[in-house]
Amino acid sequence: MVALIAEHERQNSAVMSHEASRSLFLEAEKDARLHADRLRNNKLEADLSGSESEYCHAAIIAMEDQARKSAKHAEAHEKAMKAPMEEAKRVKGRIGQLRDEMVRKNRELKDKSSTLNMCMMNFNRLRREAALLARHLGTVEHLIEGLENQVESRANSLL
Repeated sequence: MVALIAEHERQNSAVMSHEASRSLFLEAEKDARLHADRLRNNKLEADLSGSESEYCHAAIIAMEDQARKSAKHAEAHEKAMKAPMEEAKRVKGRIGQLRDEMVRKNRELKDKSSTLNMCMMNFNRLRREAALLARHLGTVEHLIEGLENQVESRANSLL
């Protein structure tokens, strides 16, 4: 159980780092697109000479390529993190199942314990009653023996 919880925490930290990494990639992609848009707008607004225009055009293409590479890298990273995230969900589900099972068994043990306590109380009560009956039986036997002796002695005296 402890190992499952530790594994779950490790995978949660991996998921968090994946989300942070993904966020950074998306932000970099957004910045690259904004920069490419600015360069494109500057190109349209400015009346540049041929070499500067080619330089700006090359810079725009490079930035767009960089944005595509960043997007592909982010997608690859996301695909790579999919399996650990699914495993983390599975482990989390299993921990929930184990917790539910533990609660159920604990409830069953409490029920059995209370039943056992009731049985022990009944057993002790019956034992006390049996001891009391045994004392009464001994007294009754003693009385019966006394009566038998009296009957015998009267029978002997009548004979």
